[in-house]
Amino acid sequence: MMIRVQNLHKSFGEQHVLKGLSMEIREKSITCIMGGSGSGKSVFMKCLIGLLKPDKGEIYIDGESIMGKTQRQLQGVRKKIGMLFQDAALFDDMTVMENVSFPMLEHTQTPEDEIQDRVITKLKEVGLENIEHKLPSELSGGMRKRVGLARALMLDPKIVFFDEPTTGLDPIMTNQIGDLILQTHQRYDVTFVIINHDVNLSYKVAEEIVMFHQGIVADQATPQALVHSSHPFIQKFFNAHVDMEQYR
Repeated sequence: MMIRVQNLHKSFGEQHVLKGLSMEIREKSITCIMGGSGSGKSVFMKCLIGLLKPDKGEIYIDGESIMGKTQRQLQGVRKKIGMLFQDAALFDDMTVMENVSFPMLEHTQTPEDEIQDRVITKLKEVGLENIEHKLPSELSGGMRKRVGLARALMLDPKIVFFDEPTTGLDPIMTNQIGDLILQTHQRYDVTFVIINHDVNLSYKVAEEIVMFHQGIVADQATPQALVHSSHPFIQKFFNAHVDMEQYR
């Protein structure tokens, strides 16, 4: 398994967010993590990448426990992970070239000309050309997402996390992002983990969907199997979003 989590707990004061959450994510799969607001999705992701320290439990990334590691030790784990944030999190005062090259400048001693060539290659792979000198403010929302994905792929990670990749996009662009996720996954054959509210996107791209509810995993199954889940929350969640008959 690329990711294995056992009995994960995380509280903030009296607010117990993760309540013994356990799950596994297969290597080279596309897994969507879904659930209602406050179900613990964002806290879970921050625990996985070492931004939050769990109160209890175990997290294994690529067979390696990250619990108890220092920030310096976590750097080696983080190099295995690419991150596409909800708003792409581009630096507004930096060009596309500077934004996408940032991970390599921070973590490697690669010569600058090689980095620039790599940036152009990654941009082409996500469907962008001749924009490396533009600023983020000159790009559409969909283009910024693609730039963010190119940056996430610069260090050839084993895992890419997507945080709400279609937030703020229209249905046409949302569908294009779904296609981009599938095409990129086929090209790189790495593990994709998508934190997501968009049911249609999840059913388009996911091999498995993990449903969070009240700080634990309510169910983990293929999209087709999840349609038939008997869990009351899952039934309510999907029925509130779409007509599930289209997925049966």
